[in-house]
Amino acid sequence: MSTKATQTQHVALKHAPKDAVKREFAKRLQERLFEKGWSSADLARHAGKFTGKDHFERSNISKYISGESIPRDKHLRAICGALGCKPEDLLPRNAATAGDHVPIEVRDAGNGNAWLRLEVALPWPKVTEVMNIIHAHRVE
Repeated sequence: MSTKATQTQHVALKHAPKDAVKREFAKRLQERLFEKGWSSADLARHAGKFTGKDHFERSNISKYISGESIPRDKHLRAICGALGCKPEDLLPRNAATAGDHVPIEVRDAGNGNAWLRLEVALPWPKVTEVMNIIHAHRVE
């Protein structure tokens, strides 16, 4: 299901809130679990096989799913191994190394238009400038 209309492109920005990265990671992890039909307990059981131990704490998985935290490298590799994906499939670009990045979501809306969602702290004059640009080019 990788049509142009459903593809999402993530762009990293510096100095963005870490909470946004955690939320994006949680969202992507939840999507993967839904696709597999797994619960957090299922993921913990499967990820445990990739840690060299027989188990993976389900409480850790709950923290990741809720957006409370992002796993460290060892746990991230175990989760990705269990889900059959790469870290960049779950983490916004550069989040693994820079933790202070947030994605801008851009989706094709068809007819030469795109949906844009962003979460960026800006000074009020810049916010007004962006809003004026959006209003001037808004598609009804």
